[in-house]
Amino acid sequence: MTRRSRYPLDDDWRPPAGMMSSAPIIEDYEIVTEGEDWHIRGILFGGADPRFKDGAQITTGVIQAYDEAEGWAISYNGGYRLGAPRQGGCP
Repeated sequence: MTRRSRYPLDDDWRPPAGMMSSAPIIEDYEIVTEGEDWHIRGILFGGADPRFKDGAQITTGVIQAYDEAEGWAISYNGGYRLGAPRQGGCP
């Protein structure tokens, strides 16, 4: 399983529970790389932004921290809970 961060984080660091409890879920996701930057592309559910309705395919901003095993990702815009990865998975 993959854990990645753009910044040094303690191994036991986790995103705040309050952030993650209301975070949208991204299903059928894949990692998209642009050089050293990672983004997540997938189907969004539960997002607060009215531009993105449930079931919309999105690509996140640059991911700052990511943990595949625990099912979360953090971008500058907030946190995401990760559902099932797209067939083929993550790098």
